[in-house]
Amino acid sequence: MYLNTKPNAGIQYYNIIFTPNDTKNYKSISNYMPVRVNKAEPALPNDFSGTYRENLKLSNFSLPKGWTWVNPNEIPKSGNQHYYAHYNAKSAGTDNIYHSRNNIRVDLYVNKAEPYIESWPIAFGNLVYGDLLKKTDLRGGFASLGGTFKWELPDMIPDAGNKTCKLVFIPDDSNYAAVSKNISISVIKNMNPISSKKPVLEGNFAHRIVLENFQNYEYSKNNGEIRQNSNEFSNLLPDTKYDFVCRLKENNNRCAGKTSEIFSVNTKKLAADPQSLTFVEKTNHKIVFQKIDGQEYSKDNGKTWQNSATFENLSGNTKYYFTTRVKATSEYDTSNLTETLTIDTKSFFRNAWDKLKNMF
Repeated sequence: MYLNTKPNAGIQYYNIIFTPNDTKNYKSISNYMPVRVNKAEPALPNDFSGTYRENLKLSNFSLPKGWTWVNPNEIPKSGNQHYYAHYNAKSAGTDNIYHSRNNIRVDLYVNKAEPYIESWPIAFGNLVYGDLLKKTDLRGGFASLGGTFKWELPDMIPDAGNKTCKLVFIPDDSNYAAVSKNISISVIKNMNPISSKKPVLEGNFAHRIVLENFQNYEYSKNNGEIRQNSNEFSNLLPDTKYDFVCRLKENNNRCAGKTSEIFSVNTKKLAADPQSLTFVEKTNHKIVFQKIDGQEYSKDNGKTWQNSATFENLSGNTKYYFTTRVKATSEYDTSNLTETLTIDTKSFFRNAWDKLKNMF
């Protein structure tokens, strides 16, 4: 009968009934028994939060009934903090349930306040491309408390044009949060040409010169009269001196760089014409030519080259286009190619028939 009863704290008396299993021969008996119920600990106040403001005190945060702040005039700081409170069970009307307790820690989270910005600074004048953002002439700017206006990325180099960059107000009082705003600035194109690197040779041939490819550079072989983006010059004359220059290309941020120092180089001499190919033999997988010292050979009309005059691992019954040339040296470029010689490898059956004839 008392199973769903919530007893108060203290000594309580409840009637206990014993019911025997054998109810035919025995009767039930009962007696009042004391039950001691200890007082519980009061539940701590939780989920306390607020936002910082001037003259904020702990007393501005209301505690549940029975709770009082130990120092109600204490000024809480922003962030996760803890303060102390008393609990009076009698004043809460729970003296029959909870103990009274003193100096209980209560957690409190105080959000940072947002400062009021009366007016944001204005960027006066222009930056020149290459200037750091922190070089901007900022004027004005007033806030409701002490602090500093700073660029979020002060060492950034903004591109030329009308831009917006983030300016941050950082309060001196750590109880206030930083706030930001995009501020308009003007960056003009840099018209002061900077020095350019001197060209560097990467490849020298009889009809072609390749210079090292510098990023964002343009090149010239006639002292800048005609410029090109490519670092490669074709259709040149063998064994001829050329004077090359280069410079940084103009872009939206800056004018073109100064023309570099002249780099002079002679194209290589063209090697003498090669001796023609002399066919020796072929099978279904191999073709052999007479070896000529100083020459190299190709089976695909000059796409790929090899030093050997013997071509192996070929496909049977297939056309190949052979040519040869004199190899390059430190002084000479490769020669012109010989006239292409087209040869079919034998089919497997033809090769087998040739071997069979030679046996008799």
